[in-house]
Amino acid sequence: MKVQKANLTIESFRNMSLSMLEVLLDDDKTYQGVTKTIFLEKIESVFTFIKSKGNTKLNSFKGNCSTNCFTCNQNKKRNSGYLFVGNNSDFYIPLIFEEKNNEIIDIYICNSFNAKKVIEHYYYVNFNVFDDEKFNFKSTIEYLTINQKCTDAINEITSKKNEILSIDFLIYFTEKHNELFKSFNCSPANYKNYNEFWKIYGYFKNVINSLKYESLAKIACNEFYEIEKSNVEKLKKWDSNYRPKLYSNICLSMWDNHFELDKIDLIEYFEEFGYKIEFESFKYSYEFTRHIFKMDEILNNNYAE
Repeated sequence: MKVQKANLTIESFRNMSLSMLEVLLDDDKTYQGVTKTIFLEKIESVFTFIKSKGNTKLNSFKGNCSTNCFTCNQNKKRNSGYLFVGNNSDFYIPLIFEEKNNEIIDIYICNSFNAKKVIEHYYYVNFNVFDDEKFNFKSTIEYLTINQKCTDAINEITSKKNEILSIDFLIYFTEKHNELFKSFNCSPANYKNYNEFWKIYGYFKNVINSLKYESLAKIACNEFYEIEKSNVEKLKKWDSNYRPKLYSNICLSMWDNHFELDKIDLIEYFEEFGYKIEFESFKYSYEFTRHIFKMDEILNNNYAE
């Protein structure tokens, strides 16, 4: 019976069946140090991501932990498990299944997994278990105080998830919570809300900082339109003048979006870290990224000839 349950559990991972795992995993056990509920939330996010890449199931390849990696249970056993790889794209997750008397007593991710399947060109899908999510976590007064401040800041911004955020609001938010951000000194401890606040604040601060380059982006765009596109030397000069100054200072979302330039005045927002941010203040930065792509295309075609 225990063997059959263990086999069904592994088959449920192959089928990415969260409902079956809900039935098969034990309520009174912890998995990767967290409760069954939290563990399944992590696994659901992995399944959702892998499915979004066109996969309908996971192929499995047996293997084991090749070293005592930091995500495994700090024991001296080379526990075995499976490398689960998407059936239609190169995304994978390596999981250890720790067993005792033919019963699965723990499941956890492994960063040093050794399997026969070659994975050099595959993409590792990971999930993080924060210290304050773990079953045996003990909080302190300091932790509770800072965690509440982070939670309040997260709730403040989450309440505006469906709104288009203005630059004025981003400035207001970062100034309001600047002392909390500075209190970490460096990247915060491995606590869930600490990290969530840190990332949100950092993304918004980068957006604000990139705004100072908008006027230079406007000048660059105007000059680009004046250059005859067959004039390779002028294009190179334009590139050497503006790319170093703007390339790394424009927020990443400007590079990732693919709006049509002839409809740029109709764009209301772009997304950064899942939040909608007004586009108008960054339209020349976005336009500059399109010119960089266009210029690279022209130069590459020129070299090919």
